[in-house]
Amino acid sequence: MSLLSKTDYLTLLNLNEINALSPQEMAQDYEELSKEWYHLILNKKDINLLACAPNTKWYSICRCHLIVDDGSTAHEHFHALIHFINGFTMLAYQKKLQRTGTRLHSKTTFKKIICLDHAVGVLGYITCADGQKSLRRDGYGLRGTPYSHYDRRVFKQDRLHSRGKQCCLVRTEILELASECVKNLEK
Repeated sequence: MSLLSKTDYLTLLNLNEINALSPQEMAQDYEELSKEWYHLILNKKDINLLACAPNTKWYSICRCHLIVDDGSTAHEHFHALIHFINGFTMLAYQKKLQRTGTRLHSKTTFKKIICLDHAVGVLGYITCADGQKSLRRDGYGLRGTPYSHYDRRVFKQDRLHSRGKQCCLVRTEILELASECVKNLEK
């Protein structure tokens, strides 16, 4: 069961001005400063802490969970593409939390974005309704269903899709939009 209802989730995003930004904005920002970019995999218990983190720019976010064969859900979490700005770093934020006696959940992870193509991949991943295919086996030794992305904030709502041919088309579109704003493609 989710800790946040859909209404509470959307209210939290609106209060903290978390809106999807375009691939062009992402590319411009990445070209200006390519440090402190992360694919954030956020435990549901930490959403309130990170939503109001200072000097953090959010490019896209979605909720994600595993749908079990009986229709119930498990492993509720969030995916987001974020960038710490104005000299603020992920490490500084974690230290700040630590000084106040607060810790992020051990399942909240910051996967460093290593290039603009990696950031494009994260945006494409969030636009797809079907997340990573489950490699884990259930109690009967069978592979489970893939993760399901929902309540997604993406640059264009008409780009939301399920796994298939559309994935490649959406990723190509994101890449083309991002490359329009990159001055030096050799980087």
